[in-house]
Amino acid sequence: MTTRKRQPPTSEEKSSSGNTYRELAQSSASIERRLSGEALPRLAELGKVHEVVEATFRFLLHDGRAAVAARASAVIDLPCQWCDQSRQRTLDAEFEALLAEDEAQAQAWSADADEDAPVIVVAGRHFDAAALIEDELLLAVPGRVCDRDVCEFRPDAEYGDGEVPEAPKPLAGLRALLDEVKSEK
Repeated sequence: MTTRKRQPPTSEEKSSSGNTYRELAQSSASIERRLSGEALPRLAELGKVHEVVEATFRFLLHDGRAAVAARASAVIDLPCQWCDQSRQRTLDAEFEALLAEDEAQAQAWSADADEDAPVIVVAGRHFDAAALIEDELLLAVPGRVCDRDVCEFRPDAEYGDGEVPEAPKPLAGLRALLDEVKSEK
């Protein structure tokens, strides 16, 4: 079971939603949000976020505990690891998790042998779309932006005239030396 802590909600998010996570779960709420790159500052540090990030949230009660199923999609420019040129990539994130109000509650749920769902510690009681989805989008960033064979700007990995020199054989004369020593005896 994994536990992650989220940042506190902004005053704009508090006033726009006004509902606590528990209230949303009790009413089985479904929420759609369009978030700008500025609302996701850690994601924006990686590259330019195009247009808006589309996110959907479905809240529910799971054994009396507030839970969320969420999905988000973002288009972002990321630097290629081969050539450092910017490449546009789509990040898709999807997750389901229990929503704990504090670390003690998260630890208690994590210790529950019957529970294997991830637990997110929300830093506030009110719904904050950006805080819930930003970590998941960061986890969706690919380890390699370009494939070695696909990157048109990849530096040439061959050196010299392309011929591979013969590897040195430091023990090549050992057999002859051993035969010579045996014949002297």
